[in-house]
Amino acid sequence: YDGTSITIPDSVKVIGSYAFRACKGLTSIIIPDSVTIIASSTFSGCSSLESITIPFVGGSANATRVSASTLFGYIFGTSSYSGGTEVEQKNGLVNTPVYYIPSSLRSVTVTGGNILRGAFYNCSMLTAVTIENGVTSISAEAFRNCTGLTTLSIPDSVTDIGTWTFYDCTSLTSVTIGNGVTSIGDYTFSGCTGLTSVTIGN
Repeated sequence: YDGTSITIPDSVKVIGSYAFRACKGLTSIIIPDSVTIIASSTFSGCSSLESITIPFVGGSANATRVSASTLFGYIFGTSSYSGGTEVEQKNGLVNTPVYYIPSSLRSVTVTGGNILRGAFYNCSMLTAVTIENGVTSISAEAFRNCTGLTTLSIPDSVTDIGTWTFYDCTSLTSVTIGNGVTSIGDYTFSGCTGLTSVTIGN
């Protein structure tokens, strides 16, 4: 694919491994909610990618148990390439996967699914993550060490936020939490030294 941006049509249900491998000119990707499976390494080598909209984090819309395939880096794969940042993604399991995520990536929009443990762990290149109303929970350490993240808004659809979720997000200055949240875990904002504003809903 030679274009700079792509919007995948609603007719697509599955995106296979390496489908967009080494699409070095691609800067923007929008994946619709119709997609339920994104295979490993689908976007490996997309070294100019700046923004991506995903229907869930990881490889499957239906994932409920933490695994390597529930991490953000899963769709970028484990192969190194020029322009890829090595990211160790901890999710509480014995084996810690190392993925190569485009260094240029700044913005992620998540439209659905649950954000499971460690989903964006160590994704320091990201400055903006938009969570939309399809997301219902954000688990422990989901954004831990996302040191580039500056602002975050959590919609009404989210009901719980896990422990250590934003631990050491040192650039985070403001957080808005929607009306649906009924529990916030221990140490959620520990180490958020730049935080100046937290708005918590009803």
